[in-house]
Amino acid sequence: MGFFSFLFRKPVVLEDEFFGRLTQEPCDFSVSRKCWFAEAVPFAPTGTLIECMIDAENANMLLAQRAFFQRFEKLYVEVLLKISLMVESDFRLKDIASPIIDFESTHRLAGLTIPQQASGPVEWELWFEQIDTSNWG
Repeated sequence: MGFFSFLFRKPVVLEDEFFGRLTQEPCDFSVSRKCWFAEAVPFAPTGTLIECMIDAENANMLLAQRAFFQRFEKLYVEVLLKISLMVESDFRLKDIASPIIDFESTHRLAGLTIPQQASGPVEWELWFEQIDTSNWG
C-alpha cells in the first residue's frame, strides 16, 4: 500500500432495491461518521428524483431509513405547507425587494438527510432548489 493509496481508493458502492445506487461517503451530520449517498431517489409526492444522505453504518441498517423516507413522503404536504409559511413570512418581515409570493411554485425539494433511527427525537434536514421562473411570461 503506497503513500497516496488513500486518494485512489475505490468507493464502496451498494445497489439497494429501494434507494438505488448508494455510495458510502464520510459526513459530518452522521452519528457513525459514514453516510450512504443516493443521487436519484424517486419521490412520489412530487414525481421527481431527489438526493438522499443516509446515516447508516452498514447496509443492514437501511430498513429503518426506508421507513423514515416513506413516513416523510406521507407527511410531505404538511411539512411543505409549514416551510412555505415560514419562508414567505420571513421574506415579508425582512422587507426583501423581491419577496417569495408562492414558495411551492418557485422551489422544489432537492434532497433529504435520513438519520439513524433512535428511541428519541432525531435531527434531519431537507433542501430545496429554486425553479427557473424567468420564462413564465
